[in-house]
Amino acid sequence: MKNSRGVRFAAQFKRRIAAVAPPTTIVHLPIPSISPDFVFEFEARRISIESLLYSGALPEKLALTLIGNQTTTAPTELSGAEQLQILEFQRRIACEVCVSPRLVFRDVLADDEIDLRNVPYAGSIIVALFQYAMNLSPDVPVSTQSGETTVDAVERFRAQSALSDAGDDGTPVRSTAK
Repeated sequence: MKNSRGVRFAAQFKRRIAAVAPPTTIVHLPIPSISPDFVFEFEARRISIESLLYSGALPEKLALTLIGNQTTTAPTELSGAEQLQILEFQRRIACEVCVSPRLVFRDVLADDEIDLRNVPYAGSIIVALFQYAMNLSPDVPVSTQSGETTVDAVERFRAQSALSDAGDDGTPVRSTAK
């Protein structure tokens, strides 16, 4: 027997998630490992490392490193299975950061899809997209409560408060607040 309430809730969730589309932008990504003047043009979005961590998508070694339970492991210290997990993760990130054209690893079903199994230099493209995503997709706008801003603006937030003591309510606080 089908749980109609569950089906309704799932459909509602999918509609609401789809309505909260993350910001995207068109990127011209140079990939000099293919050719000095090769540029891959695509629509990019920012990948949430936190979401990947909580969803279990991060390979275990990477997840342990990110949450601080393990020091960074050199690639030569990874088992063959762990190296394959990292490669699969890089492929997944490349496909997720690239909104359009859609990158796939199966027979092409639509005009806007590229099957990377049949593309020369696919490894270079995957690595370049992975590095772009791990650099937090710097060209993609950052969502804020009042709209969007640039990564540059977010990076320039003050590292420390102008106040020397947040608990102080004397003259220095009052003059800084003015």
